[in-house]
Amino acid sequence: MVVVMILLSLFTIMIVSMLDTSVMERLISCNSRDAEQAFQLAEGAVYLGVEQSYQVLSQDYRTVEILPSSILLEQTSFTDMVNGQAVQMQINNPRLIEQCSDYSLYEFSGTGSCPPAKNRLKAQVRFEYLQYYVPQFDEEGAIVDMVFTHRDYLDRGQIVSLEKEI
Repeated sequence: MVVVMILLSLFTIMIVSMLDTSVMERLISCNSRDAEQAFQLAEGAVYLGVEQSYQVLSQDYRTVEILPSSILLEQTSFTDMVNGQAVQMQINNPRLIEQCSDYSLYEFSGTGSCPPAKNRLKAQVRFEYLQYYVPQFDEEGAIVDMVFTHRDYLDRGQIVSLEKEI
């Protein structure tokens, strides 16, 4: 009888231990899934920010020689429901880091949130373009100056740097 009680106690301890391990693995799995979802949302926010920035630049600043120091995006926050849980993407307005004769470099962050996980990625995006100028002549026909007319973008933007922010 004593041996049976000891064996029953050992089996009970093993079963409780297995259940505890199973619960812990499930929590780890859920946290890992939420973290990956938050990362994917942040990455999606970056790609969406690149596309929106391109749209603003190519439509509103095609004929403006000096590009804006900050691009005001039309929509910077997106929320959706996944399995009854609210997930969110957020983009901050891109800021100009550098403007040259053939490209501009903008920097912004994309944030993804899948509670309790949150992820933030900082991106630098390069927009390459061709700028067109028309010569301005004086009375004798000599070229005095070159006047900017417009710019044509060569691509929709290239992500040159993407890093996780803490």
